[in-house]
Amino acid sequence: MGIVASSASAQTIGVDINANLSSFQPVALGENITLDPCGSNVVRGNSSVALNSICSSSEPDRFSVNYLISRAGTTSALTFGTGGQGVASSIASLVASAGGTVQSLGTAAAGFGPTAIATGAGTLFSTAGTYVISLITAVQGGVTIVEPNAANQRTFNDNGLEIAGSGFSINGATVGNFDGSVIGNLSGGIAATANGLRNVAFAQATIVVEAVSVPEPSSIFVLASGLLGLAWHRRRRTRTVVMSTPLA
Repeated sequence: MGIVASSASAQTIGVDINANLSSFQPVALGENITLDPCGSNVVRGNSSVALNSICSSSEPDRFSVNYLISRAGTTSALTFGTGGQGVASSIASLVASAGGTVQSLGTAAAGFGPTAIATGAGTLFSTAGTYVISLITAVQGGVTIVEPNAANQRTFNDNGLEIAGSGFSINGATVGNFDGSVIGNLSGGIAATANGLRNVAFAQATIVVEAVSVPEPSSIFVLASGLLGLAWHRRRRTRTVVMSTPLA
């Protein structure tokens, strides 16, 4: 947890990260889902905001973003960024050991932002149903983050996030087999705490992927019959008009 320390020359402000994952509207299978970490911010030890959004950081490589996609007991991961000091690789290792898929979205050098993820066959959202999306954001420990609004914002080495207990099963989807596992390094034997109190933070939401409705065969037959009838009627009407035109 961040603290405030001062020296004769400057003040060092301890900061932590806060994960924010907005709610999702249902999407149809085949449509894109937009994953957006920009609601995640950096907070000071007194809970005031030090950086409004990790997406506006002048040092994006200090951060990492990890999405866990879970349904029916299977969890896969999307990782993005390099600044978690092994957090992203730890999550990837846990997911892989549980039989999930791990996909990398690249590094954070170009900055963070909304990312469109496809749904449908061959994707992490391959079938219709309710999915749990978990966002784990991390900021590099033991570094000073230089931002325009304040200097000497320093992260501490409290990188741990412990996922334990039975609170990670939502709508029938278990977020991996992570119970009792530790992501990152728990320093000083301090138990992991809630969002906004460490260098690793967790948020979660659900999304419903709906099946694409397909017309029944009977409906298609009726529609086709109507179109054929309309075409025949127009052709007959045109022929009658042409034959009844008087000769000049």
